[in-house]
Amino acid sequence: MSPASFLTRVESYQDPKALWPLAAIASVLAHGVMWLGLRPLMMTTQAPAEWVEPPIPIQLLAPGSDPQGPDQSGGDPPWTEGSPSPARATESPVPTPAPIPPRSDGLPRIVPPVPEFPSTAPEPVAPSPLSPPLPRPLPPEPIPPPQQPQVASPPAPVLPPPAPAVTEPPTDGSVAPSPPMVTAPPADWPPAAAEPESPAPHLDSGSGQLVPRGIQPAPYGRDLPDVPPRLVSNASISVQPWLSVCGVENLAAIASAGVKATVQLQLHVQPNGAISFVQVVQGTGNPALDQLIRCIVPQQVQLEPAMLAGEPYFTDAYLLDIQVLF
Repeated sequence: MSPASFLTRVESYQDPKALWPLAAIASVLAHGVMWLGLRPLMMTTQAPAEWVEPPIPIQLLAPGSDPQGPDQSGGDPPWTEGSPSPARATESPVPTPAPIPPRSDGLPRIVPPVPEFPSTAPEPVAPSPLSPPLPRPLPPEPIPPPQQPQVASPPAPVLPPPAPAVTEPPTDGSVAPSPPMVTAPPADWPPAAAEPESPAPHLDSGSGQLVPRGIQPAPYGRDLPDVPPRLVSNASISVQPWLSVCGVENLAAIASAGVKATVQLQLHVQPNGAISFVQVVQGTGNPALDQLIRCIVPQQVQLEPAMLAGEPYFTDAYLLDIQVLF
């Protein structure tokens, strides 16, 4: 059996005709682009250094170094071009920088620039156009001179009317008036009896009276009604029947005869006219007597209720004046 034909057949390999020309063109283009990109960098590194003008040396003349001294005429020595000015000669000495030695190849040496330091003086800050202007201080108010109090002149003294002249009856020079005769009381005359002392007024059981005088709004009252409460009657109220009810056994211990005072009470008046609370605003000065009045008033004083919009209304903004008589 003969071997297969595909195993014994040999074909020669050949490159495309355009392969090497295209490769050469691509290489030329790549090198050209690289050369164009690196040329500015090469020119920067190979550029010669710029020539820098060397600094001008400054010569300072210390005061007193001139052996000849100033002109004898008292003026300043003449100043010539190239010599330091007289004004700079008096300034403080400044160290002179050392000269820079030249290079051996003949090219000028590059001197690094001297760093400039920022000035320490603060820059003026311009006012912002949006910021409000600062208010000007108000001038002090003038102090008025002290006024001297006007002293009223004293009234003119009133002179009493002159006393009427007393006319003495004519007397005869031969007859002299006889002096009055004074008789001494006998030794056994009885001593005069001492006048009896008036007895202290006695406080009877029916002397204590409370008389309602009227109702007035309190200075600090709020939510006043349309119609204030009113007294049904201002008849006097006897104190004696209410002593045991209010816990008082002896009226004379808390009040004496002749007491007359006006008591002012703050009332809480309910919508039905009843008094639910009593507070003493102005009393008699006797706490026990004021407490007795607080006990009697809610039970004996009758009031018409306050009215607001046609309806009975609670109020505590009124005061009741009561006169106390003993």
